[in-house]
Amino acid sequence: MSRVSRDQLSFSSGEVSPLLHGRPDYQRYQTGLKSCVGFLPLRQGGVTRAPGTIFRGYTRDNAKARLIAFEFAKNDSLILELTPGWMRVWRYGQLVLTGGGTVYELAHPYTAADLDTLQWVQSADVIYLAGGGKPIQRLARMALNNWSIAPAEFKNGPFKTQNLDEAATVKASSSTGPATLTASKALFRPEHVGGLMRLQAQNFGTTPLWTGQTDISVGQRMRYDGRVYELVAGDNTGVNPPVHTEGIERVGLSPSVSWRYISDDEGIVRITAVANATTATAQVIRTLPGTVVTDGTYRWSEGAWSRIHGYPACLEIHDQRLVAAATPSEPRTVWFSVLGDYLDFEDGTEADSAFGYTIAGGSSQNRVIWLKSGKSGLHIGALGEELSARSERSEAMNATNAFFGLDSSIGSKEGVRPIAPDGRPIFISKDGGRVPWPTCWMTWTGTTC
Repeated sequence: MSRVSRDQLSFSSGEVSPLLHGRPDYQRYQTGLKSCVGFLPLRQGGVTRAPGTIFRGYTRDNAKARLIAFEFAKNDSLILELTPGWMRVWRYGQLVLTGGGTVYELAHPYTAADLDTLQWVQSADVIYLAGGGKPIQRLARMALNNWSIAPAEFKNGPFKTQNLDEAATVKASSSTGPATLTASKALFRPEHVGGLMRLQAQNFGTTPLWTGQTDISVGQRMRYDGRVYELVAGDNTGVNPPVHTEGIERVGLSPSVSWRYISDDEGIVRITAVANATTATAQVIRTLPGTVVTDGTYRWSEGAWSRIHGYPACLEIHDQRLVAAATPSEPRTVWFSVLGDYLDFEDGTEADSAFGYTIAGGSSQNRVIWLKSGKSGLHIGALGEELSARSERSEAMNATNAFFGLDSSIGSKEGVRPIAPDGRPIFISKDGGRVPWPTCWMTWTGTTC
């Protein structure tokens, strides 16, 4: 019997698995190829040559590099080349130069091992970077050949759970400026340097509650809604209480009363040095309540991000919030910044307050390894599952309306960030052999795709 070779008019299936080489009845076999090297199949049936690359130059010292796309606008895009310890900028296939004609370079804190772990997110002219077990870095562009990088200065948190041991108190030497912190028990370690600490008033001492139409003298202090104020003008509290959170403001018209804001019921410090286990120095970021200075307090909380507890490994921007996740001590916790302020993580129950959420685990504690904003919410990839977070209503997520649910139990490959071409993330499975397509994310909410 003579051998017959039939015409094949379509190659749209690309290469087929060797396990299908004996399956002419299979539809994809009829439009597939045993080998397709150097070509790309087209949906229309034909193939085209795979595009090549253009050699533009070597990396710095021909070292291993991580390339970061920086796109401010369609006509303003760059490639940032990060090699161990240094960053260079490429534009239109050329390295950006300094005013003197040499290649512009910026020193950064990441080593060769750190580069593989980097995750980043861009907001206008600023890129936030996480990874390498280092503090989140803020990389900012002032000009093509003028960039800066430094640890992001987060103002108000986030913080760990408040201390509950009433015998473990901390006392500050001053409400403002530099202060010495004295602990009643061994608390401080050298790794605390650079970290935040929140100190909340245990009591307000003799400071009375504000009451209306009460005679008062200049210099006297009163408290209202957890804040302490000092009278600077007037002799009566008037009808309306003070509500401002900084400076001096006049309250009411008859009589006219002016109050100076002193503090609220908690203050924040950044530890600058540790002398021993019970003594440290700090810079006050938010004014400390007076009783923390006079009496001390057991109501203190350590910063959630520090050299002791580690730093986040994942970043994303979602619903006008900077989202960070996965420290070594809290591998399944996700933190959301204040709405519209990426450097403020002051928690609260208001709609625009920052908040955190720890994803419950079953028999294992698979850590979060990526975050991706999508049209159905914030998608979260872990080593053993994929989840999503969104609000219950058509509004920005906050502490009172956010809920988290399981999407799949595929598991994601570490070190590979997902893409979301249509608002749904496409990722590499943990075995590295599949690219799962989320046919219907958020099915647990009843959302259809």
